[in-house]
Amino acid sequence: MTRKNLFEQAYTVWEKRTSKLLDSAMRNSQVLKVSSDFMNQQFKSKIVVDQALLKTWRNLLLPNKKDQEKTLHLLNELHSRIFDLEERIEELNQGNEKPLGKKKTRTKATRTSANA
Repeated sequence: MTRKNLFEQAYTVWEKRTSKLLDSAMRNSQVLKVSSDFMNQQFKSKIVVDQALLKTWRNLLLPNKKDQEKTLHLLNELHSRIFDLEERIEELNQGNEKPLGKKKTRTKATRTSANA
């Protein structure tokens, strides 16, 4: 017998015995009640922890997921408005010889001893 066959046989025996044991345990009403109570308590604990974290987050004045989504939406809206305005300027520039909305070049500010 090879090691692989020996392992497969051991696994098959273990699987059959374990499945019988777990099947009988999962059909037991006491086990189901205890596991149900445990899960309900865990869900209640999660709600309490989530509320505490949300309050802490708000007290620190940090944005939560909803605030970040609102900000992202506003940024996307501003981006689309800017894009529309750029297209409109290009359309108007095509009709005029002198371009509208020409970018001004900014000169580098010099530092003086008073500013430093």
